[in-house]
Amino acid sequence: MPTFAALKTAYEFLAHAFLSGDDPEVLFGNFVADSIKGKMIEKYTGAMLNGVHLHRAIDAYTDNHPIVKQSVKRLQPEFRRFSPVIVDMYYDHFWLQTGEVMLRTNCLRFQQRFIGFCYATILNCHHDPSAYCPG
Repeated sequence: MPTFAALKTAYEFLAHAFLSGDDPEVLFGNFVADSIKGKMIEKYTGAMLNGVHLHRAIDAYTDNHPIVKQSVKRLQPEFRRFSPVIVDMYYDHFWLQTGEVMLRTNCLRFQQRFIGFCYATILNCHHDPSAYCPG
């Protein structure tokens, strides 16, 4: 059975991946953004760097949105510091289930494309680490 953290990560990656568009380098930057700390960002350029910035902009927008803040506040008496994580998971889940997303993209096809991209990236890192794995 998947852990709570694994489910949250899966939903978040799908939402971020969907908002990355079709450029695989933007997608990759968006995918790895949470693991990039401090000066590590200087190793990324071009579309990958744009993906990192996109990820951070999406997080900043959602974390500071008044409705998200209100939702977190409602859950805090019972769930305390886990409230933002729970709200994030709920919103990611409902976002993925909305008719608008289903109309704009075939969800299964999108998931397969994203998983295929992840495998291709892992293979590229194994054969040529400089291609997608700076540093």
